[in-house]
Formats: sequence, structure tokens, C-alpha cells
Amino acid sequence: MRHLLFLILIASVSASELFAQTPTISSDGEVPQSTQTSEIAKDLSDTKKQNQELLLAKAQLATMKEFNGAILSTVHWALGGTFVLVGLLVGFGWFANFKVYERDKLAMKVELEAVLATRLSEMDSTISGKVKDLVTSETKKLVSQSYQKIENSLNSISQKLFELDRDQLKSKMKSNSSDSMALTDALSLLRICLKKSPDDVPEIIQFMLKAIDKGGMLTATEITDLNALLDLLPAHYRTLTEKLRTKLVASDIFNL
Repeated sequence: MRHLLFLILIASVSASELFAQTPTISSDGEVPQSTQTSEIAKDLSDTKKQNQELLLAKAQLATMKEFNGAILSTVHWALGGTFVLVGLLVGFGWFANFKVYERDKLAMKVELEAVLATRLSEMDSTISGKVKDLVTSETKKLVSQSYQKIENSLNSISQKLFELDRDQLKSKMKSNSSDSMALTDALSLLRICLKKSPDDVPEIIQFMLKAIDKGGMLTATEITDLNALLDLLPAHYRTLTEKLRTKLVASDIFNL
């Protein structure tokens, strides 16, 4: 339809140019009437031509706007598809990393248990052979050193397992979309960090305060357990514990 309009406008401009005539002057030096009429017609033709060119420019502008709108629509759809794809990839990556973390944790635990069992067997064999030969102070010292090594190994394994559990609970607590469930995870984390990692206690309490402010709730049993844990904290945590107790009193109780 727009191409047909362009052809009609061009044909009108050409016809107007055909009707334009060159003015002539009579022998007495006056411009004939027909020449004046021709000039007026020419002026009208020029005006009409300008109007037609204006209409043509408007039609071209409308076409360009429509074209630009189509391009912008295509770009918007492409960006939307890209964001959706990125979201799916991020979600899949998080799920895959969580599975790998669980697998590595189990493999490390099995490996540590196997190494410990081997070491214990070797130490038992060594100690038994030496005890049969002679029981001396040197042998007792060796036994003491062996048991000290075992105890150190057990403590190291226990610390590594604790760090794995702590990191897993902390990650679960921060990524939980439910504020109430996040509070439950924070309570579990506080329970295991109370003795083995007291430096993490302020961060956990601050997280619980923010979760309660967002509407998170604990059950009555969980509130009782939390108060008992807060009672075990040293005196320099009193400001944080009192603030948390005040929040607990003011918050609602989650009913199962």
C-alpha cells in the first residue's frame, strides 16, 4: 500500500511539472494575461509539489518508525530469552555443585576412616611385637606417642568433619528462601558452633535477628532450645543475646 502511495505522489509531481509554462512578453513590453495565469499555476504547482514531498517524507518516517519498532521488539524478545537461559544455567550449576560437594564429603570421610584403620592396625602390630620383646620405659614412651598420634588424627578428622557440616549448614541457611526454615538452620548451626567455633556465633545471631525482622518464626520448642543455648554463651555476648531474646518475645510462634 505504501509503495502505491509513493508512485501516485511521484506521478503527481511529474504532471505538475508538465503543466508549468515559460512566461512570454508581448511586443509592447507587457506581460500577457496568459503568462500571469501560467505563473500563478506554476506557484500553485510548486506549492502542491512541496505538499506532496512533505507527505512522502511523513510516509517514509512512519515506515522507519515501524521498522525500528520491529527491531526493538526482536531485541526485547532476544534479551528475555537470554535472561531465562542464564537463570536456568545458574540454577543447574548450583544443583550440580551441591551434588559434587556431598559426594566429595562422603569420599573424604571414607578415605579418612580407611587411613585411620590402617594406621591403627600398623600401630597395634608394632606395639604388640615390642611388648613381647621387652617392657621398658622406651616402649611405654612409644606407646604414649602412638596413642598421641591417634588422638591427634581423630581430632583432625573430627575438626574436618565439623568444618564440612558447618559450611554446609551455613550455605543452606543463607540460601533458604523461607525465613522460618532459615531460622531453623541457624539454630542448628548455633548448636554445633557453640563450643567448636565460637567466632561464628555473632554472625549467626545477626542473621537470626534479620530473619525475624523479615517475618521468620520459630516453634515453641525451638525457642526453648535457643534460650537454653543463649544461656551458655559467655558474658561478652550479653548485648546480642538480650537483643535476640527481645525479638523472640515480640515475634509470633510458628505452629506446625
